[in-house]
Amino acid sequence: MNVLLESAQFDAVNNRRTSRALALASDSSYRFERGIDPVQTEWAGRRAAHLIQQVAGGQVCEGVLDLWAKPYQPQEVPLRFGRLNKVLGTPIGPDVARAILERLGFVALSQSDPRRMVVQVPPWRAVDVMREIDLIEEVIRIYGYDKIPESGTLPVTVGRVSKFERVVDITRRTLIGLGFYDVLTSSFSEEAPAKLISPWTDAEPLTFNNTIRRDENRLRVSLLPGFLAVKRANLAHGVAQSPLFEVNRVYLPKPPQNDGGADYPVRVAAQSAAPVSGVNENDRGLDNPRHIAAPSRDDRLPIERTCLTILDEQEILHLKGALEGLAEALGLAGRIRLEPASGAFWAEGLAARVLLDDKSLGVAGEVAAVVCERYDITHPVRMAELNFDLLVEAAQLERGYAKLPAFPPAVRDLAVVVDEAVAWAQIEAAVRGLNIPILASIEFFDIFRGKQVPPGKKSIAFSLTFRAPDRTLTSEEVEAARQACIQSLAAIGAQLRG
Repeated sequence: MNVLLESAQFDAVNNRRTSRALALASDSSYRFERGIDPVQTEWAGRRAAHLIQQVAGGQVCEGVLDLWAKPYQPQEVPLRFGRLNKVLGTPIGPDVARAILERLGFVALSQSDPRRMVVQVPPWRAVDVMREIDLIEEVIRIYGYDKIPESGTLPVTVGRVSKFERVVDITRRTLIGLGFYDVLTSSFSEEAPAKLISPWTDAEPLTFNNTIRRDENRLRVSLLPGFLAVKRANLAHGVAQSPLFEVNRVYLPKPPQNDGGADYPVRVAAQSAAPVSGVNENDRGLDNPRHIAAPSRDDRLPIERTCLTILDEQEILHLKGALEGLAEALGLAGRIRLEPASGAFWAEGLAARVLLDDKSLGVAGEVAAVVCERYDITHPVRMAELNFDLLVEAAQLERGYAKLPAFPPAVRDLAVVVDEAVAWAQIEAAVRGLNIPILASIEFFDIFRGKQVPPGKKSIAFSLTFRAPDRTLTSEEVEAARQACIQSLAAIGAQLRG
């Protein structure tokens, strides 16, 4: 009987990628994916043949077939002694560093510069020693970390807080002050929740192989389904009320051409090239989507959009008030408005598009009962998801101040009857569009439907505040401004209620 022995070295990256893609781990994959000594394979083959001969007898044939896919070349790495001492913060003499490395198997090559040395890396360390900093680590682990002296002073520099960080801080303080709890949800999603709602893209979520949680194999395109899962968990633990918010990223597939069509500023994940189905060789925890293997082409990397998601369990107007309070805190008062919208995720007639000026900012509304049932939620919940990057871009964080008014205001209340389809935003726009210099504010305070109002109509009541900065207004000035408002409202079909 003839026995052929193979002693091989396999590519560590390919071995690890294949092992994870097939969800198949073994002792050999564990060793090969970490790299082995490429020179030692021949000795290992000879040793195996010797053991077989000792145990079972036989004759070992002469010669070895040695085939290299890429012949091994010893790596040479320079080490600067000045850099060594600067990194470690303690003086280590060149002779000490050289002696330590030689005892570890490194070969000190001839040197002409006393400020540096060049060492040849032994083959069994070729995988983990490739840079100067690796040699410095080898020196200090033998020399002793305990010999590094303590320093009484540390360099302290004041970092500049970015606008993004300032807006995040204001958002968190505002929403926490309104009674919401900050949460952190998973970046991964199952297939069904990922298809519930996708306000930012119509494309399918990006998928990957996750060997830890096989069901959650999609990167989220919205935080809304994850919030419903958190709400379900809270209910299961007896927490009836849990108003929540989160500022975090969603991961949107890029359009086929480019990212044209993206209305808002986005950040593209910085990832290494690797197959979509694999996992990055340098991952250090699968809960971080930055460690998911990137596609082999940069144009397939996901678009990272930062979103703000809010879950509220009070009336829909409470959620609207929270959005308006946040807008005021960010210097955007009066610039955010709602337009009616619809969708399978939302209750009929209780959904809206959130607009910042004329740009689409996000969605808000009451979640449909059938969606709540899927998550075992027994009472209505209201939610909103906003493009946080657009909020950061538009936020006005530098505030101006004005003197307190020296003259009294004149307040006039109006109640108008309009069609059900007419929104408060149209009434407000009709009044503000007059650009009346003495109009200080317009505030909604009541809506009424009843016997006194015809069918298909509603009564909206609001107050107009007039004020001049340099004098007390006369009743004639106030009445003229009031009549101008009434005439402008008549143009949108609003009639003064008697």
